[in-house]
Amino acid sequence: MNHAEFDNPQLDRQLDQLREELEHQQTPARVEAALLQAFARRQRKSWLSRVGLWLAPAAGLAASVGMAAWITLAPMTSAVIGTDPPNMVAIDDQAPFLALQSLERIAAEREPRLIETAVPRMMLASLGIPIDPEVAGDSMRAQMLVSADGQPLAMRLSQ
Repeated sequence: MNHAEFDNPQLDRQLDQLREELEHQQTPARVEAALLQAFARRQRKSWLSRVGLWLAPAAGLAASVGMAAWITLAPMTSAVIGTDPPNMVAIDDQAPFLALQSLERIAAEREPRLIETAVPRMMLASLGIPIDPEVAGDSMRAQMLVSADGQPLAMRLSQ
């Protein structure tokens, strides 16, 4: 933008005249008193907000320690038995199946088959199921829900 576009002598004269008139204006005493009171209240609020700024990290630390203690001391629950997360599929009111494919894919399968197989425990660890490192090389019995073309859809661990 070019400053030459804003050169307007008439506007400059009017603004100069306005400045001269405002130099003789005084702020009413009641306005000045109201402003001083507002600044005083703001300073008091500012002191309280500083106290809040010191208390916020302490409260956050206390909440973090409490959560860590609760997570550490809370009893562990089984990842499969007795839970019903969104990727679990219950069939015939038996133990839940762990979905290996999307639920839409499982529902779209017309004739799924149920087969029994042995699953390495290391594969269970890759699915997020906790395993004991001492038996990580062993296998575990499982029932697999398989599509007509042989793709595994869901899995249920057997005893």
